[in-house]
Formats: sequence, C-alpha cells, structure tokens
Amino acid sequence: MKENKERRAIWPVTYLVLGVSLLLVPVAFFMREMHIQAELGPKVESRIGCRITGPYIQAGDRHIEPIATTAIAPGGACDQAGFQLNDILIGERSLATVYQRLSAPSGKRVTFDVVPGGDGLPLDERPRRKVTIVLP
Repeated sequence: MKENKERRAIWPVTYLVLGVSLLLVPVAFFMREMHIQAELGPKVESRIGCRITGPYIQAGDRHIEPIATTAIAPGGACDQAGFQLNDILIGERSLATVYQRLSAPSGKRVTFDVVPGGDGLPLDERPRRKVTIVLP
C-alpha cells in the first residue's frame, strides 16, 4: 500500500515538470530568434546592402507578414543579385533563418525564391523567380 501512495505522489511532480518544460521550449526558441535578429541582423544587412523586415501586406483576402526586402543600397550585393524593393522571400521561416543563411563566408552563393511584394494577389499567384546573391 505504501508503494502505491509513493507512485501517486510522483504524478503531480511529473505533470508539473512536463508543463514547465512545454512552456520553456517556446520561450527559449523566441529568445534565440530575438538574439539572432538583434546581433546578427544589422551586421548581415550592412554586409549585403539590404534591409530585410516583415511588413504587413494584403495578399488576396489575407493580411500577412512575410519576410521582404524593404531597402536596397545601390551597388550593394543585393542590388547586384537582382533583388527588387519589397521582394518577398518565399519559403523562409524566420528572419533569424535568413540572417543565418546570409552570414556564410564570403564568396558563397545563396539562392532565394522571391515574388513581388506589396498588396495584391495571393503569394502563390504572383510571378516567382530565383535570386542568387554572392556574399561579399
């Protein structure tokens, strides 16, 4: 009987540990994303001559916040690659992921699928093209 009481006493602790873990994983992910954006983002943007943000746009009947090029320095690596103002990077999950891809060594080629940005058609109905940037 004593063994059964001990088993029952363990379950609340197990649930508490599991619950706290489920809360901490998203918080840790969010903190990592914010750190990468704050630390790596400005360095990458300066290096490639392009500002990358998540503007709100109307795409068909939906409001979305895609990852897009919101400023391009003339003559910079993004300009030379053929990025256009407000191009939307398709298939990219987060700004942190984009910054990590663009922080590769000089000379590396990084390719993105892009569509024209701004309000308008749903993204899957916009003309898609590939843009390859050679990292300076």
